[in-house]
Amino acid sequence: PGANLIRQVGHDYRVPGTDVTFPKGMNVMIPVYAIHHDPDHYPDPERYDPDRFSPEATEARKPYTFL
Repeated sequence: PGANLIRQVGHDYRVPGTDVTFPKGMNVMIPVYAIHHDPDHYPDPERYDPDRFSPEATEARKPYTFL
C-alpha cells in the first residue's frame, strides 16, 4: 500500500559518504509510505497520534520526513 513519488535527477548527484552517483536524467522513486512509517522518524508509526503534527513536533522534525 501507499504512494511513491517519481522524480528526475536534475544534475549528477553523489550520495554523501558513498561511491553512489545518480546521473542527471535518472528517474528515482521516493517511497512515501516507507518514510512515513519509519520508526526512526515516527515512533510507533501505526498508532494514530495527532500530536505528531503539532507546531512543536513539526518544527522538530527533520526536513523531508513528511511529504
